Amino acid sequence: EIEILVDDGTRQSVLKERHEPKRPWWLVPDDIEVDLGPWAGRRVELILALHTDATPECQAVRWSSPRIVERRRPKSRKRAAVEQPNILLLTPDTLRADALGAWGRRPSVTPALDALAENSDVYLETYATSNNTNPSFISLMTGLHAKNHLIYDLRTPLPTSHTTLAELLRDGGYSTRAVISATHLGHAAGLEQGFDVMTVPLGQYYAETVVDIALGWLDSPRQLPTPFFLWLHFFDPHVPHAAPEPYMLGYRPVTQTGMARRSPWTPFREIGRRAFDPRSPRKLQGHADFYPGEVAYLDRQIDRLLGYLASTGLDRDTIIIVVADHGETLGERGSYFDHVGLHDNNVHVPLIVHMPRQGHSNRIHKLIHHFDLFPAILQWAGVPVPEKIDARNMLDLGSRGRRAVFSSHANNSGWMVRTHKLKYWVNQSEKTVPLGPYLYDLTLDPDELFNLAGKGDPREAEMADLLTRWRRDVKNFEEPTAIEVDPETRERLRALGYAQ
Repeated sequence: EIEILVDDGTRQSVLKERHEPKRPWWLVPDDIEVDLGPWAGRRVELILALHTDATPECQAVRWSSPRIVERRRPKSRKRAAVEQPNILLLTPDTLRADALGAWGRRPSVTPALDALAENSDVYLETYATSNNTNPSFISLMTGLHAKNHLIYDLRTPLPTSHTTLAELLRDGGYSTRAVISATHLGHAAGLEQGFDVMTVPLGQYYAETVVDIALGWLDSPRQLPTPFFLWLHFFDPHVPHAAPEPYMLGYRPVTQTGMARRSPWTPFREIGRRAFDPRSPRKLQGHADFYPGEVAYLDRQIDRLLGYLASTGLDRDTIIIVVADHGETLGERGSYFDHVGLHDNNVHVPLIVHMPRQGHSNRIHKLIHHFDLFPAILQWAGVPVPEKIDARNMLDLGSRGRRAVFSSHANNSGWMVRTHKLKYWVNQSEKTVPLGPYLYDLTLDPDELFNLAGKGDPREAEMADLLTRWRRDVKNFEEPTAIEVDPETRERLRALGYAQ
């Protein structure tokens, strides 16, 4: 039984758990009381967890973990009107562009992100600068290709001589906060530079934890006299695939609901359990059918966060950005969950930009790098853009975007150049992919199934020359130093598909 007492504030109001006194004492936990006085006379939502205890002696239901949600922006959190918007950067790890409904997936598993895209700028041709997490995010945070920041792995931190996006924004008047959900992208990557606070797990956070931490920070009663830059990194949908049921069974919510109760479930595939796919040469804990369930779970957690922004009014002065670091392999070319190779499934990433009060969608076909966000964010914040960067402001690029985009393979084992019509990449030393050059005509072969390299196509020499000239054009920065990785960390990275 739950007793809820809310009055006019003259008496202390409580939310109290009550338990059947005849139950055995070892099954009766202590009462939990939550002061409801501050919410007297207001409409709130009470959220409780439900647990069941079943023994031969007793069948019982137990309530726990009471939480209170108020759907308005507390007066104490208002700040004076400023020209600088808040910036919320959401970066799911390993999220392919074609995993989202806004990029054509049917049936869609992302009602919340699809709804966001309907009122945002959707950059349909965005490419990551690496197929590896740390190099890609370091590029995003510095505006530099890996050939210039010289980090290609998960054990080399960014030298402090580099200036990060967070440093520039903090110097420009922003409060800076980051929640990172994988250990190897935390302090070991050197990306804490410029953040007032960075939260990093010992192992991995799931999306729900990341959102809970963010909501706790956003909902704190402290004053916010300055705008904020909040970076939330989600490790989902990376392996191990461990989304809760019923996502793993093949269900997702029908629609987005924000912080309200989840909508009814609907199937997105044939319902049923699956074993991890044994075809993964590294025995990674994944399955192609689990991947969209992971994406659906991620979408629901982002839905909660977006619902909070809307209910508190923070969305009215916050730029919301969603972009991934790289994609994933789901069995293409015999590769499972290790995102090796520089095919589009690994480097074509989603990019959604929602401006405050935007009520329409722009579907933009510019060819851009994901780090072309770097100068655009600084422009929105009114902060000067450094000169010595590789990124170009995506807002200033023409309707077609860049002539070409480039990517580096993990561990500097290969390189790619892609135009609107052609892709050329060279695998120099990645052993799980056949060595040598690859050339694809993307107009005739968008799935990159037919390698034209070595068959006399004159375009191969042109693309090879373009890639060679790009590799030679380097900037002089401090060379980073790799750190020693202990055996436990090395084994953890191997389990995630990173052969270190």
